[in-house]
Amino acid sequence: MTDSTKSGRSGPIAARPGKRERLVAAYQGISLLTDTFRDPDLMTSQIRRLEEWIDQQVDDEQP
Repeated sequence: MTDSTKSGRSGPIAARPGKRERLVAAYQGISLLTDTFRDPDLMTSQIRRLEEWIDQQVDDEQP
């Protein structure tokens, strides 16, 4: 049984714990910078980048 199965998580993001932490850290950083610079467009552009990264992770896990 893998760690992702034990925790009830599945899928490409759950497959490697490092990816989960990277996603959360990136989102937190984006939120902090958006608030600091008072620039909502920063959030929009960086969330698009994260979405592309997630899509790439899913594509990489496909057989």
